[in-house]
Amino acid sequence: MHFEMEELMPLVEKLAVRYTSGESSSIPYEKARQLMEAAIFCIEEAENSSTTALNTTESTDPEKRYQIGYQCVKEKVKESLSLYDKIMEGFSYYRNRALYETVVKGMPEFFKYYNIEFEPQNRILTLDYPVLGQVYQLQGIHSIYAYLNCIQAEQTFLSALPEDLIEKALLNYHEEYEELLINVASVVLRFIIRKMLSEQWEDLKGKPIEERKEVLKNALRLLMKEKYDSNELLYQYLSLDMDEYSTEMLYEKDIVSVLLGEGWNLWSDEQKLH
Repeated sequence: MHFEMEELMPLVEKLAVRYTSGESSSIPYEKARQLMEAAIFCIEEAENSSTTALNTTESTDPEKRYQIGYQCVKEKVKESLSLYDKIMEGFSYYRNRALYETVVKGMPEFFKYYNIEFEPQNRILTLDYPVLGQVYQLQGIHSIYAYLNCIQAEQTFLSALPEDLIEKALLNYHEEYEELLINVASVVLRFIIRKMLSEQWEDLKGKPIEERKEVLKNALRLLMKEKYDSNELLYQYLSLDMDEYSTEMLYEKDIVSVLLGEGWNLWSDEQKLH
């Protein structure tokens, strides 16, 4: 249900009083707009949450809708923090500064300073380490939760690979990869896919883009089957990169086989693709 701005003003005034610790409901325009956005964020959360069912009174009363949404946001924060803690149990940043700064140093600051009451729409962090998922258009805790799910998927992917393979892939990309704003999982995945398809790589470049996408995703599907127990969620996440790679592969430098040599195996003996 859509509320007109005048219907939300009493709620915004109450937020303003709490913001000024009860001293006044008079605040600068920019702050009033921020509080209006905060109210709308929580109201929309109540509407969009799959765990809440609004009765007639709650659906037509903006303040009741706000309170329900506020609690939903609190629960999403708890869920996100739990996910973050799980990720950090085995987290590796592979010496990439952006990944370390964003996840290890930045995320605790988000959970420390995120303000559900007065600015839940602000995600606080710039999220400099780039992920494959579309998270940057989201607001507040929704952006952070989606981002953490991307990080979890990447850690799942990378943690199953030999360390020397990851290092070779990153060094193949750039000798100073530690300082670059790159997606580590994407760099490693493309390295593996190209090795898997090495015998048909040049021919593949001449195929139509939709055929290139299909071949790349089929290789990814095989990788998921052999190394990740056909993890469908991981496949769906990593396949986002195959769409871009189907175009970018045309301009990629041709040094993978030179770096590895013909006799180098992608996996150790116990980890090979069958």
